[in-house]
This record gives sequence, structure tokens and C-alpha cells, in this order.
Amino acid sequence: MDLSKPSTITSLEIAKLTNKSHYNIIRDIKNIIQDLDSQGLSHQLNFELVNYTDAGGKPRPMYELTKKGALLLASGYDTVLRYKIIERLEKLELEKRMTTPAFEVPTPREIAHLILRLEDEKEKLQLELKEATPKVEYTDKVLTSKTGVITTIIAKELGMTANALNTRLQQMGIQYKRGKTWVLSAKYQDKGYTKSITSPYRDNNGQIYTSQLTVWTEKGRHFIHSLFNSQLTQQSLFYEHDTETVQN
Repeated sequence: MDLSKPSTITSLEIAKLTNKSHYNIIRDIKNIIQDLDSQGLSHQLNFELVNYTDAGGKPRPMYELTKKGALLLASGYDTVLRYKIIERLEKLELEKRMTTPAFEVPTPREIAHLILRLEDEKEKLQLELKEATPKVEYTDKVLTSKTGVITTIIAKELGMTANALNTRLQQMGIQYKRGKTWVLSAKYQDKGYTKSITSPYRDNNGQIYTSQLTVWTEKGRHFIHSLFNSQLTQQSLFYEHDTETVQN
């Protein structure tokens, strides 16, 4: 018995239970299918047309009905016939439950194979973790870095000028220019891609002033690289990061 398959009853068996001709049972099933089709209702899983071999060795058509299909068929019969069909369905389900195998204790050979398979999976997992280490370090150290990166550095990593990169980002709808300052579009604000830092400077008279400078965070740096389908290597991630100072 296929335990994964729902319990079914054949039209031939229903004919015997109800003392009706198999021809009439098939006719009734076809009428049900026609009614379901007319309403656009699915029935393929409940009525499956198959063959059986008669006493003369010839193939004959019959239907295999699920519980739902059998109940649909029984609903058109009188009380006694419905009772017989439902009782048979209950018996089939009970037989299936009774034949479900209990849990079997694995043999020593099966246990040994299982251990080997687990060891193999462990080695694969360790290899995947080892390969993922640079990415983990990048997430933990680089994306959470508090240091700002100017556009010039990121553009250099991508092999272009700062002006070219700013223009491309503008064309992609990521930023726009407000006065002399590039500002992220509303869609990309509040994502932690940029931040403002205070930059001190002296005028011609030696007076110290401050100005606001917008720089990219490491999260924003990674975002820009991903836009241009660049693969960040450990060298490019930290390219001049620790030696260059943020400047206009």
C-alpha cells in the first residue's frame, strides 16, 4: 500500500457495494464531472480514470475515487447506499492507519552511515564558514565603520573621476544637486548611506570657521559598488581608508 497516497475506492467496488451496474456508476460519475466542469470546479484529483482487467483478460475502464469524490457520488444516492459507501471509506482509512509502520530502530550499519554523512556535512559547513569569513568581517567591521569616505576615493576604486561618478548617480536618480552640494533622493535618505561631518578651515585673516561636508559611510560605499557590479576585495574595501583624510 502506498502510504503517501490518499485512500481511494474504485467505481467497480462501489458498484458491488450498491448492487448497481458498473455502467451506471460510471455514468453517474461522468455526470458529476460534467456538472463540476460547467461550474469551473476542479475534479481531476477526485476522479481518476484508470483500467482494470476483466475476467476475459480485456482492459476495461473504471474510476478511482478519493473520499471527497466518493462522497460527491454518494450524495446522489439514497440513505442506505450512502451508508454503505461511507462505511467502506472508513474501513479503508482504518486499514491504512493500521498498516502504517511504527518507528524502526536503525541498525548499526545505518547508524554508521548516518554518522559519516553528518561528518561530511560538518566539513562542508566548516568550509562554507571559512569562505564566508571575509564577508562576515566586512559586515561587522566595514559597514559599521564610523569613518566617512569622500566621493573621490570611491570613484577612484571604480576607475572613474568624482565628477563622472556623481553624474552617473544623478542619472540613476540616486542623488541630485542642491546649490553646490549633492543630496540623496528621498528614496535613499535615512538608509545610512551618507552623513555630514564638520570640517574646520581658516580664512585669509587666519580666522577659524567650520563648514558641513557630506561624505559616504562604508554602507553607502558598498551600495555604490554594488550598483556598478563591482566585487569588493579586502584591498579595495580599505583602499587608502586609514591613510587619507577627509577633505573637499
